Amino acid sequence: MSFNQFTTYVESKPKPLLTVDEVEKVQRQRVANLIGHVFQLTYAALFDALIHEEKRNQCNGCAIHHPSQREHSCVMMDSEDAWMYYRDDVVEKIDLNIVLKTTESVCIALGLKLGKSWEAYVTELPKFPWTSIYLTSLELEGFSEIVQPKQLQDRILYAIYYGPNGIKWKDSSDRDNTENIEPVQCPETIVRKDEEPMELDFVINEIQNKFCM
Repeated sequence: MSFNQFTTYVESKPKPLLTVDEVEKVQRQRVANLIGHVFQLTYAALFDALIHEEKRNQCNGCAIHHPSQREHSCVMMDSEDAWMYYRDDVVEKIDLNIVLKTTESVCIALGLKLGKSWEAYVTELPKFPWTSIYLTSLELEGFSEIVQPKQLQDRILYAIYYGPNGIKWKDSSDRDNTENIEPVQCPETIVRKDEEPMELDFVINEIQNKFCM
């Protein structure tokens, strides 16, 4: 089969239609995935900053203020090696309350409001494989310092919009009033088909056209 024949076949093949329940399920999952990614980016940003801080603390060149970069192990060691060596030393230093508060502020800027069930999700982040968190930190390339909360929030938002996995909103300056938005619950607590549905219609209508389809 030639490429043109294949293209014609694909285009002419009937496309399956989604039911209302299936569309709602997909939209819910997109929202949950987005929030989960914000949590992971925030956690990775703080983790990476502490890794670099520990790397400098262990550097003899920094301790004696040696003028030569060759004497600074913190400069000679790349990020992946630093994560491999120091991840166990810093994981307990990460303040999960900061992760939660930062994620909440980022989600508000995105037009989302977290449900209480996400407080349980944040406690699961330290259980993620360090390689997964390290790869997530690469979306925040060039951000290795612990800074003011507003700067951290802006950096997370930039990664969400324009990073390798960014949603690339059509208008990233748009900020809707979120006072009346219903909280989005963690996926484990989302009700099933036969139960009372969550009030997510407003949230979905506000963001569904902003995702890359």
